[in-house]
Amino acid sequence: MKNLLLIFIALLMCTPAKAQSNWFPEDAEWINIYGTTSSSGYTKIKVAGDTILNGLACKKLVSSTIQQVFPDQSIHYSLDEHYVFESNQVVYIFKTNQQQFDTLYNFNALAGDQLSFYSELYPDGYQEVTGTGLTIINNQELKWIAVKYHIIDWADGVSDTLIEKIGSTLFNVLLINIGYQFEWEMLCSYSDNLIGMYSPKDMNCDSLYNALLISTVNEAKNEGALKIFPNPVQDRLQLIFSNQFNAQIEQLEIFDLYGRSMMKLKEVPTFINTESLHSGIYFLEIKTHNQTLKTKFVKN
Repeated sequence: MKNLLLIFIALLMCTPAKAQSNWFPEDAEWINIYGTTSSSGYTKIKVAGDTILNGLACKKLVSSTIQQVFPDQSIHYSLDEHYVFESNQVVYIFKTNQQQFDTLYNFNALAGDQLSFYSELYPDGYQEVTGTGLTIINNQELKWIAVKYHIIDWADGVSDTLIEKIGSTLFNVLLINIGYQFEWEMLCSYSDNLIGMYSPKDMNCDSLYNALLISTVNEAKNEGALKIFPNPVQDRLQLIFSNQFNAQIEQLEIFDLYGRSMMKLKEVPTFINTESLHSGIYFLEIKTHNQTLKTKFVKN
C-alpha cells in the first residue's frame, strides 16, 4: 500500500502544469488616445470576464470611449464589446462581419515573415516583421516583435513594436482604425497587477481619461436635485440634495461600468462608504415614487 502511494505521488509530481495564458488577465486595462477630424478623447478597454463564442472559450473586452466634439464642445460617451483569446502565442479576435475568429497577433513570427492582420477596412493589408527579441518591463520579461504595416499608400511602412500581453505600442491593442484617414486611436497606457503601469509616452493616462469623464457627471437628468462630492472619490461619497427636493426616496443603487449592481440601499445616508469598490467608473441611481436621479462618479 505504501509503495502504491509513493507511485501515485510521483506521478502527480511528473504531471506538467497546465499552461496559463499571459494575455488578458482580469485586471488588464488599456487606455488609448482617440481622435477624429471633429473630436478628441480617450478609449478605455477592460477585461469583462470569460465567455463562450462559436464553441471557443474566450475573453470579453468592453471598450468605453469618451470624446469631446467640436465646435460645440459637447461630450459623447459610447460602449463597445470585443471577444479575444490566446493559444500558443497567437492572439485571435472575433470578426463581427465574418462571424468567426481571425489572427490579431502571432508571437511565433520571425524576422522576414509577412503576417496578415485584422482589418475590416483593408483585408489585404499585412505586417512585415523586421525583428524580434526580449524586453524587461517592471521586472517582467516579455517578447517583442517589430513590424511595418503595409495597408494603403498614405500609411505604408508605418513602424510599430508589438509587446507580449500589451499588444501594439502605437495603436489600439485591437488594431482598430489602422489605415483610417479620419479616425485614429493610439496607445496611451497599459496596466495589470504583474506589469504595473506601462506608458510608451510616459503619461498619466487614467487621470486624463477621468478628467474628461467627470465633465459629464452632473447630467441634465438630475435637474440640479442631486450633487455628489468629491468626484473622484476615495472612501466616502457625499450626497447633496437641493432644498427643492423633498420626494420620498425608495432606493439607492450603484452599478459598475458593465451594469452589475455593486450596492443597494433602502435608506439613503448623507455619506456612502465606497471603500469596498474597486477603482473605476460607477453609475449612481436614486429612485423615488415619481422620478429617477442618475449621475456618475469615479472611484480612485
